[in-house]
Amino acid sequence: MDKKNLSSDKPVGLVLNVNCDPRTGMLESAYGAGFAGELEEGGFEFERDATMPTCRKGRKVKPHYCVDLLINGKMIVELKGDAPDSV
Repeated sequence: MDKKNLSSDKPVGLVLNVNCDPRTGMLESAYGAGFAGELEEGGFEFERDATMPTCRKGRKVKPHYCVDLLINGKMIVELKGDAPDSV
């Protein structure tokens, strides 16, 4: 995958593959696992639960920001799950 030309089109399409799964009400962890599989098959480099520094006025502060997925070191993805329907 060409890191210089990372477009959101391809990753968004992969998210839709996972989101269109006939099962509904998946938890965030299930979406994350499904999306990670799609990214891997698509040849993307990614990191789950990536830690990024947080800065305030040019100084790093804690706590660090933890993102659900960091794609090719440039694109941040925050996943949100669906609440399962009550039975």
